[in-house]
Amino acid sequence: MPTYSLRYATDGLGEAKRIDFEASDPAMALELVKAEVSNRHAELWDACNMLCLMKYGDDGVWQLSGSI
Repeated sequence: MPTYSLRYATDGLGEAKRIDFEASDPAMALELVKAEVSNRHAELWDACNMLCLMKYGDDGVWQLSGSI
């Protein structure tokens, strides 16, 4: 399975951090990080490629920019 990274920059909601995890594809990666990303902007990476900038809102809707 591919390894993905969820990356945060330091912001008003927390410190910079990186979480590495495995998922079968980008759709599964998004499903796995829902609770972690809630109301905070993050980057989703597949190895050396940034897939998207994202935020999962309280309304249950993903806000994505980039090229997932």
